[in-house]
Amino acid sequence: MKKLFIPIFLLTASFHFANAQVRHLKGQQGLEAFGGITKHSQVLGAGYSYYLSSKLYLKGSLGYETGTITEVNFTAYLVDVSCNYTLFDINSVAFFNVVLGGSGLYEETESLESTIAQEGFSPGVLGGVEIEMFLSDRLVIVAGGSQRHYFLSELGPDRWLVNGGLKYIL
Repeated sequence: MKKLFIPIFLLTASFHFANAQVRHLKGQQGLEAFGGITKHSQVLGAGYSYYLSSKLYLKGSLGYETGTITEVNFTAYLVDVSCNYTLFDINSVAFFNVVLGGSGLYEETESLESTIAQEGFSPGVLGGVEIEMFLSDRLVIVAGGSQRHYFLSELGPDRWLVNGGLKYIL
């Protein structure tokens, strides 16, 4: 019960503190720091958002991923460029977005007795969902999930990523 109480309390408190301000304005910019997980790794990253309108914004982000797949350690560097569209919002506090974009992945694997060290760049595509919850006019909690497909990845073409972080509106 305690695990359910805390998120409900934070959601209720954020609606109280944020007071339905005008948000997602054309020309607005934001900086974001996030962390996430995949099936085999953890991801840390940062991003930049530029709002084209009240419903549409562009987002670019860089990430660092490290993990293990079948006892082979790997490191990956991510580059994402996406277009985010707001499907609906609740009182200009919580915005529910769909995400579609391109992704690039540079991955390096370690060399073991039975494997050869590999490295290389793989282009890909991504699609997903994102929720932005404004705590104030400048501070936003961001949570999302995406499915990615990399065309040339040695570690498997399909990956998912669940992430959360904070965005600061400039």
